[in-house]
Amino acid sequence: MSRLTYVRSCVLVLLMIGFAQAMPFGIKGGMSFATLSGDDIIDCDWRQGMCVGVFTEYSILGLMTIQPELLYVRKGAECGVDPFTGTDIGETYTVRLDYLELPVLASLSFPLPSLVKPRIFAGPYVAYNLTAAGSFVTQSPTDLDFIKAFDYGAVVGVGTDLDFLLAKVMLDGRYTFGLASIHEDGDDIKNRTISVMLGLLLNF
Repeated sequence: MSRLTYVRSCVLVLLMIGFAQAMPFGIKGGMSFATLSGDDIIDCDWRQGMCVGVFTEYSILGLMTIQPELLYVRKGAECGVDPFTGTDIGETYTVRLDYLELPVLASLSFPLPSLVKPRIFAGPYVAYNLTAAGSFVTQSPTDLDFIKAFDYGAVVGVGTDLDFLLAKVMLDGRYTFGLASIHEDGDDIKNRTISVMLGLLLNF
C-alpha cells in the first residue's frame, strides 16, 4: 500500500465514522517531544516536534466518550552518536520519523459545577511511517530504510475541557509508547512521545 493510499484510507474511515454516527468534528494541534528507547538504542535524548490532526467523539452515558483521531506526528530523537551504528563524530545525530497516527481513545470525564470538565483517557494506536531519515549536523540526511512502515502501541493521558453551547475547547497531555520494535532486523528500538495538544470540537 502506498503512503498516499494509506492517508486517503485513514481520512475516509474517520469521516465515515463521523457521518454515520452524526458525531461532532474537531481539530487539534500542539507540541511533541519524542525519543527512542530499547535495549539496542544508544545515547538518545528528546527531540522537539509537532502534532496536528482531526478527531471526532461518540458519547456514552454522558461521562465516557470514544474518540478516534487522525494525527500527523513528528517523532524521532536527538542522539549523541548514530544510535543504530554507534558512529561518533562529536556531533548530534538527529533521527527524523514522521507518522500518520490513528489513536482510538476511551475518555472518562469528571463533571464539576462549572464549564471545566477534567478527564482521563487511554487507548491503542496504529501508525504509518511517512518519513524516516537521519544525519549528523554537518551531513545531509540519509533515508533509514530499515524503519518499519507500521508501528503500534498505547496512549495514556489527562486533560480538561471547557464545554460551551456550540463548541468544546480541549487541552490534554499524553504519553504515547510503542509496543513493537520499529527496526526491520528485530533490534529492540521503540518510539516514545510526550505531547501537549489544544483542540476545538464543534457541536453542530
